[in-house]
Amino acid sequence: MWTTINCTRFSRQSIHQFSVWIGDLSSDVDDYQLYKVFSSKYTSIKTAKVILDSYGFSKGYGFVRFGIEDEQKSALYDMNGCIGLGTKAY
Repeated sequence: MWTTINCTRFSRQSIHQFSVWIGDLSSDVDDYQLYKVFSSKYTSIKTAKVILDSYGFSKGYGFVRFGIEDEQKSALYDMNGCIGLGTKAY
């Protein structure tokens, strides 16, 4: 199971972006898979990034950045506890 836990609001030159922390990802999940899962439900996805260690292996968490705050808030609720991304057994 992976969970959405934290959110952050970014503001750069009046461009608002809203980030969600995604945890408990299996080691085979990459940026594209994470992006694909969220962009299939939300239209304002800007980026999805899985954090890697110094050897290039996933640390098991990542971030998804939204352009619309309401979508970010929906994702915090709707995607929390979702399963089916990657190969981790639950």
